Amino acid sequence: HGKGVEKWVDGSIYEGEFQNGQKTGYGMFLWKDSSRYAGYFKENVLEGQGEYSWKDGRKYVGTWSNSKMNGEGIYTLPDGSKYEGSYVNDKKDGFGKFTWSNGRVYEGLWKGGKKEGQGKIIEPNGETIEGIWHNDVAGPPLK
Repeated sequence: HGKGVEKWVDGSIYEGEFQNGQKTGYGMFLWKDSSRYAGYFKENVLEGQGEYSWKDGRKYVGTWSNSKMNGEGIYTLPDGSKYEGSYVNDKKDGFGKFTWSNGRVYEGLWKGGKKEGQGKIIEPNGETIEGIWHNDVAGPPLK
């Protein structure tokens, strides 16, 4: 039990809490490629609240379970686009809002990372189109 530092031959480093020789509790992990995670671990996996930043500029702030995005979170892309909503096993799932960098918004249901079910597109000019999506494709508008 306690705090410590673990270093790998490739230059990756973990600094944080340990329990029974495993990363458990709050810690920070910096990978060789400069990707980083700051948040909670349980038995060496990402578990609970945390922030992961990839070297290409993507970032996820939210809940983790078994080292996967699970629960509520905000995923931001390098171009400024972002998704705010629910995740299951690293995929958008449940209710969420995706905002493109041009201001266009999809707000509605997701399944397995794709728009699925009722939702609406809100254009930057305020025009709204409601519909039912299946496998990321919109059906006829509802209004």
